[in-house]
Amino acid sequence: MDKITTVMHGATWGLALLVAVSVLFTSCSKEQEDFFDESASARMANTISKAKSILRNSEYGWEFEYYPDRDLSYGGLVYIVKFDSLDATVTCTLVPDSTVTSYYKITNDNGPVLTFDTYNPLMHYFATPSSSEYEAKDGDFEFVIDQMTDDEIVLYGKRTRNTMYLRKLKYSPEEYAAKTIANMDNFILSVHGRMGTAELNGTFNLNNKSLEIINGSDTTTCYFAFNDMGIRLYEPLELGGMKAQSFAFNAEANTLTCLDAGSESIVLQGVPHGDGFLSYSQCAGDYKLSYNKGKMDVMVSLVPHRIDGTYLLRGLSSEYELVLNYDFNTGELFLAPQMIGILDNKAVYFLTMDMATEDIWIGGECALKLVWNNDDAFTFTAANPDKYPCDSGILMKLYYSEDGQLTGDDVTETDWLTNQKSYFLYFTSLTKNK
Repeated sequence: MDKITTVMHGATWGLALLVAVSVLFTSCSKEQEDFFDESASARMANTISKAKSILRNSEYGWEFEYYPDRDLSYGGLVYIVKFDSLDATVTCTLVPDSTVTSYYKITNDNGPVLTFDTYNPLMHYFATPSSSEYEAKDGDFEFVIDQMTDDEIVLYGKRTRNTMYLRKLKYSPEEYAAKTIANMDNFILSVHGRMGTAELNGTFNLNNKSLEIINGSDTTTCYFAFNDMGIRLYEPLELGGMKAQSFAFNAEANTLTCLDAGSESIVLQGVPHGDGFLSYSQCAGDYKLSYNKGKMDVMVSLVPHRIDGTYLLRGLSSEYELVLNYDFNTGELFLAPQMIGILDNKAVYFLTMDMATEDIWIGGECALKLVWNNDDAFTFTAANPDKYPCDSGILMKLYYSEDGQLTGDDVTETDWLTNQKSYFLYFTSLTKNK
């Protein structure tokens, strides 16, 4: 009986404990419910409504500091976005003469998400797959809103998780873009100076918008975006007991001055490009392309495609255009083998060749380099003369035969030809019209 009584006493104590715990949790739950005046769904609806109101409340729109790619391999760029109740009008500072309007939404996906849910060739440029880039350029078009004030919204890419910013624009998009492009075209190659107690030496790679900083035996790589003031680093640089992220660029003095509160004393001296350097903007224009050792020529145009740092060579034919890559560090253009279209269900390529050996090449290394001669003309030379001494070009249809061999046919269709030929023997010069 004693044993049974003891067990009953234990059960009674356990029951009392359960009741107490239940009352405690009920009390906590009640207090938690009372802590918020609204349900979670109502709070989210209010947050979305507030975000929409903030986005619409900007006379000139918002500068959108955007970083595609999880590895930041393109650096950053700035869009200008003007929101109304349904539409977002998008301009990219790299393509200031192009504006595209499309729909946007703010939805709830475990938090408020800004999504550009209809195709916009500017906003979706880094997120649109192609035959050569099935994952596109690892860009975002959906952005989780992390923090917001009336003047700044902090977001991160739903795909990349990269941190990005919307900042209220203070003046016209056209003026903002013009200042940003001027900073890009007149920028420096390297910097040196001090941050607090540390000596700093840095080298810019303007092709991927990165800065490699050497401090003693330590090396740090920072990615950045150009803006109307100068540049802004993706993350703050901490060195010598100081922190810096935003810099104003002075093109006349070639200096970068920190804009961050408390770090305004940081002034870095830059080293500019040498004399005769041809900036990206200066390449644009109409040209005479001479080849066959100057015996043949054709009038062409170089049209900028700044969003990916290339130029389009137009005028050889109504059927295609060639893409030239621009090196922002050296000011040189490169014409590499490339696919230019489809004909008879076969891929049409522009290929480089060596007339001395009649070797024909495909691949990025087999490129022609266009070097500015400071006299209104580019001259052609092989980019890798030791391995690929190319001096000419040819159009060919490439396809795999039944036995699996890559086969090439000459292009003979009239609309594809230049001066009735499918080949360009001995590229000579590209001379700008005055």
